[in-house]
Amino acid sequence: MNKKDIVLLTLSASGDNYHSSVQIQKLLFLIGKRVPKIISSPYFDFEPYAYGPFDKEVYEVLEQLNDDGDVEIFYDPVSRLTRYRVMSQGYAKGKEKLETLDSDTQSYLDRLSQCVRKLSFTELISAIYREFPEMKVNSIFKG
Repeated sequence: MNKKDIVLLTLSASGDNYHSSVQIQKLLFLIGKRVPKIISSPYFDFEPYAYGPFDKEVYEVLEQLNDDGDVEIFYDPVSRLTRYRVMSQGYAKGKEKLETLDSDTQSYLDRLSQCVRKLSFTELISAIYREFPEMKVNSIFKG
């Protein structure tokens, strides 16, 4: 699998739900840590940043997937958040990759995505720092 495949299968596990930029970064980070057989080096290289683990390449891949018509990028001027959602073409590609994984892993990815999406920004960053304190090194987060 390549980086596009990883992002598509991750978003496809979530159905047509939107993820904020923070949620998608943290979700991919958690998958790499908890399910390294799916995402491991050399896919993404998360480093401690202002709000925890971050890899700018995640955004580059999302932009490429948007250009391909696989992912929708939506900027909400009210909340000033960028959100990402898999489109039907991307969902089909991601679902195909997702189905190569065992059913327990598929179920886990769905649950993990739901958990990340239901947590507030503060709850999500705090949970990441509790489990991975090394990601707090460059933090500006005061939550």
